[in-house]
Amino acid sequence: MNQRIAEMLMSRMAHELAGPVGAIANGVEFMQEVEEGAADAIDLIADSARRAAGRLQFYRLAYGGSGRSLSDEAVFVEAARGFVDEGGVVLSWPTGSAADLIDRPGGGKLLLTAIEIARGALLRGGTLAVDALPGMVQVAAEGPKPTLAAEIRENLVGTGPVEAVEVTARSVHCLYARLLAADAGIRLALAQEGDRIRLSLIL
Repeated sequence: MNQRIAEMLMSRMAHELAGPVGAIANGVEFMQEVEEGAADAIDLIADSARRAAGRLQFYRLAYGGSGRSLSDEAVFVEAARGFVDEGGVVLSWPTGSAADLIDRPGGGKLLLTAIEIARGALLRGGTLAVDALPGMVQVAAEGPKPTLAAEIRENLVGTGPVEAVEVTARSVHCLYARLLAADAGIRLALAQEGDRIRLSLIL
């Protein structure tokens, strides 16, 4: 099971990086073919490189070992902004709002994964907000018709045994969040009210 999860996480990460890296290659090819379009190509390369670097930093902390013992909230905020701030989605994360969660081993990794899940619900843009509430940290996704597939919901907050969950690259990060939460003694809750989805990490 652990090997399967690792394989699916790598598949997901490769899929997410393929877009910006491919755009860099396209920009270079465009520069080679059309001299007068060099300025546009350079802009494309710069934007794509920024997006790729942001996603790499995010996944290094969310999926890699370096994020487990790190307790500097500012590092996680920076990584989250590099991942979220594209495609019409804006991140709100007030300083100190997740300090108690990040102080727990793996807490920062869990929060980044929760942000990734919530970000996936905003297909038409919107706002992601990280807030501290009594006894919990909440990630709220708000925008036009936010959507989480049934597979995403089931892998995240399902009641069945983890071993019985069907792992796919589309939803493996949800199962990963569930395992991180269990390790940190945190309960996950998911709710939707109109155009707002709330993912609560209950300490």
